[in-house]
Amino acid sequence: MNQRIWLSADDSGAPECNFTEGISRMMNNRNLYIRLLTKFRDTDNMTGLRNAVESGDADKIRMEAHTLKGVAANLGLNGLSAKASNLDHAVRDGHMDQVSSLMQLIETSFTLTMEELAAYIAE
Repeated sequence: MNQRIWLSADDSGAPECNFTEGISRMMNNRNLYIRLLTKFRDTDNMTGLRNAVESGDADKIRMEAHTLKGVAANLGLNGLSAKASNLDHAVRDGHMDQVSSLMQLIETSFTLTMEELAAYIAE
């Protein structure tokens, strides 16, 4: 089993979101990007992951974390994507003991992401 420890926080002070990267993924179509960010904002993106963590079902945790990672990455929500990826990999590698701590990092990142996203949409 891989012994890598996935529990780490990004304390670089970098913003959670890279909107320039996100909009470039939409071929610089700002209207489309705003629509997708708004949909992300208005969709309950965390309940499935929270429920999976609460149940302790490793397969469900991985699926939910992987989904969140991909959606966030496609939108340039890089901090959230990285933290969801860490959870996905930790569970894959059998580090269920890290789930609670990694989930706390995801929750914090999600809150910061939603704040940055709301400010960007309002511009």
